[in-house]
Amino acid sequence: MRSGNVRGSVDSIRIAIGVGVLLSILSTRNVFGSNPGIFSQTEVKVTAWAARPQGSTSPVVSSSSAFAFAFGANASNAFLFGITDDDYRTGAGAVAGAGFSNAPSCGVSTTGSSVGLDAIAKMHGSIGVFPDFNAIYEVESESWFEASDQCLLTMFSGAGGKISFSTFPSGVNISYSIDISLTFLAIPEVQSPGTASAIRSFGAPNIRNKIAFLKGSSVEGIFRRINDRVEASEGWVQDSNVFVPAPSWNGYSRYLTYSLPAVIHPPNGNGGWIAEARVLQVDESKLDLNADGRFDHGDITWLNGVIPTTDPTILQRANLVACSLFDEECVDVVDAADVAAMQELLDIGLGSTPFGDRNGNGCVDCADAIHGVDDVDYLFDDVPSTSATYNIGLDQNGDGVVTGADRVAFYSLVNHADYNGDSLVDDADFIIFDDYYDTLTTAKGDQNGDGITDDADFVIFAVRYDELLCPTCN
Repeated sequence: MRSGNVRGSVDSIRIAIGVGVLLSILSTRNVFGSNPGIFSQTEVKVTAWAARPQGSTSPVVSSSSAFAFAFGANASNAFLFGITDDDYRTGAGAVAGAGFSNAPSCGVSTTGSSVGLDAIAKMHGSIGVFPDFNAIYEVESESWFEASDQCLLTMFSGAGGKISFSTFPSGVNISYSIDISLTFLAIPEVQSPGTASAIRSFGAPNIRNKIAFLKGSSVEGIFRRINDRVEASEGWVQDSNVFVPAPSWNGYSRYLTYSLPAVIHPPNGNGGWIAEARVLQVDESKLDLNADGRFDHGDITWLNGVIPTTDPTILQRANLVACSLFDEECVDVVDAADVAAMQELLDIGLGSTPFGDRNGNGCVDCADAIHGVDDVDYLFDDVPSTSATYNIGLDQNGDGVVTGADRVAFYSLVNHADYNGDSLVDDADFIIFDDYYDTLTTAKGDQNGDGITDDADFVIFAVRYDELLCPTCN
């Protein structure tokens, strides 16, 4: 948040932050010099496409109420890009774009060289009749992160907007595409940044962040980045995936495109249509304030215990509602407004996957259990986050490696006794367990994570049998 007199530019910030914009990872600049460090960047572009219904001659005319914003900030040199309502191309529309700002790079001033964050919202409005009318809006954002033995630098940007169409032809196909580009660069002798508060080590590649695409208040897609991989939410189709190694930097770039099947948008009662979009992104490392390896409600509890604060490290990581460069009387402080912004990000679904949530549905229940298989070592045998087998739901401390210790903790947390999946641990499960128990050497009935089914597992099964009910998401 910020303190001091509230002026017009700060009122504009309220509008931007009210949407919960947070983006945090890295850029492609060579900023390391002789210092060891890592550098990561995530860029996102969402486009809504319109296809004219066959045989239609109906024009598309928008009202003048098109709105767009773009926002970018870091703790020590925040900057805001204004809200605009200007004509775009030949019709009513709005465009807002991130300019450039001088910003410190790990404590070294970049005065005289501009550092820019791409954050653009183009709400096209009416640009004539079909076939000219194609892209309805484009929303672009960029975030970057830099860590070394001497510094921690994060910057973020975001954008969104809305168009109110006075008329819109029935039967138009609206489809959506998302372009995501990832970059990671590293110096081999990476060290963790020395900071005043606890921070998860960035020594090994363990870049994790989540991206949300929203239409209005509806979340249309969640994308999770783990190093050079992206996991898309159900319904999104991957159209392209290009990996470009950067061996001299011990890094890579990856370019991905996703799409949703066409959606028919009939007109509402007055023949119009409102198109609204925004992109949000969270870096899990940055918001893991309590250093337990995850961004979750525990970090809100931690932050509530230290606010209000102007601690530089906490400002760098949790100052989600930042001052504008244009408000000279504003002083950054992390307070209840930043806690509220953090809560909004969690409510949208941008928190880390909970430990134990093996199937990634957002909760820990018996469906996450592993049973009926002979060997599960491949899931826990020091699996790094760079492996396609890595599952953040099995990584207790979020350090980017799933180990034997994580295995024991997972089996202790998750009830593995519901063998037939009916949400009860009863006689039917006992019959199945008894068959596994007779084999002794199989992991099929394992209850404690040691890889076999023996007397120790019988004791645990008996306790869970007495409890009867198996925890569920409900």
